Amino acid sequence: MKLKTFCAAWADRLRNAGDRARPDSSYEFLPGHLEILHRPASPWARGVALSLALLLLLALVWAIVGRLDIHASAAGQVIASSRSKVIQPLEQAEVVAIRVGDGQRVKAGQVLLDLKLVGAGADTVRLHEQLAFNQLEKSRFLALLANDPIAAFVPPDGADPAQVANTRLHLADEWQVLRARMQDLESEIQVNTANQQATVRDLDSLDKVHTNVATRMNSLRKLEEQGMVSRVGLLEKDKEQLDIEQRQVQQSAQQKVLRAQELNLADRKRTYLAQTRRDYADKLTQANNAIIDLQQKLAKAVERQDLQSLRSPVDGVVQQLAVHTVGGVVTPAQVLMIVVPDATELEAEVNLLNQDVGFTVPGQPVAVKVDAFPYSRYGTVPATLSFVSHDAVKDERLGYVFPARVRLTQDYIMVDGRRMPLQPGMSVVAEVKTDTRRVIDYLLSPVREYQATAMRER
Repeated sequence: MKLKTFCAAWADRLRNAGDRARPDSSYEFLPGHLEILHRPASPWARGVALSLALLLLLALVWAIVGRLDIHASAAGQVIASSRSKVIQPLEQAEVVAIRVGDGQRVKAGQVLLDLKLVGAGADTVRLHEQLAFNQLEKSRFLALLANDPIAAFVPPDGADPAQVANTRLHLADEWQVLRARMQDLESEIQVNTANQQATVRDLDSLDKVHTNVATRMNSLRKLEEQGMVSRVGLLEKDKEQLDIEQRQVQQSAQQKVLRAQELNLADRKRTYLAQTRRDYADKLTQANNAIIDLQQKLAKAVERQDLQSLRSPVDGVVQQLAVHTVGGVVTPAQVLMIVVPDATELEAEVNLLNQDVGFTVPGQPVAVKVDAFPYSRYGTVPATLSFVSHDAVKDERLGYVFPARVRLTQDYIMVDGRRMPLQPGMSVVAEVKTDTRRVIDYLLSPVREYQATAMRER
């Protein structure tokens, strides 16, 4: 049985060997079902087809399950978190001395440039002199308002001895003039008092004489009635009495005039003293106002004089020094140099496009690409979005953009195993991770765009 089977198989092999010896072209005219018997399909084709189908299935699953990061790109530059300090003059000035060089490290308060402002020193000296003069005037008028000006005069601290001496002389002269005028008025009052006293004495004498004449007139009238005295003698005595009465009236009037003069002199004395004190008080007020005004002007002048020395506001490094000539002239607001602060965190200032700003919020992770170091070779710098402006600004190339700040988590980038520090001013591109999306959504997005715009008339 086994022998028969072997013989049949051998015979079949011999027949097939003959068929295999036939050329491939001899099978091309056979029906398909006969051709596949003599020339079956290669198993590699089925394997490739199955592999492709499996790969397509895996790709579809990955497209459905897998997700891609959505990034918003924003170009900008590296800056110091505390900003570089721009050194500028306030006024036009002449350069006197240049005390730093480009790249030099400086300390806060260190003098960078010495300038010469026109008239700054002269204004300060003039205002100092005017202030000292008005302070002495204030002390002088305060003393004149006292009862004893010479003893009450106290010069201000730091006053020039020569000016103090001149002020004392002026004070003594004014006090002497005041005393002389008061003494003149007092002398007139004393003369008036003496005249009044003399008038009173004259009136007393006239009263006595009038009494005596009146007594004699009474006696003469009795004698004249008896015929013992002539009428003429009586009339003469009567005339004498009238003269005395007239003199009494004149003296009484004179006494009233003298009393009025006394009141007038006393009033003139009080008025002069009050007017003089009021004048001194007004001049004291003027001196106080002048002192306040001069102190303000002097503070401004000192501040202006201080501006002749430009100082560094922070510890840092001098960059972009634009002044190299002693004796040169600088203009107001001209950028003379920039001081980059030390020991400050670095940030990137970038501009977000309108199409991206709606998806960015502070706190999102950022990958910063530094143009100086190709990211495909050296990678990116990790960072975080810290600020997004709520108002757009005009950019000549990009149109309206939104300024944003990115805080770098490190101030260096690894280059061939070495830390290369990042410098303010380096241009960067910040990739802000705003969201994720499925791969299939990304692949089908063009179709959806076409679908959304299809069958519409423009």
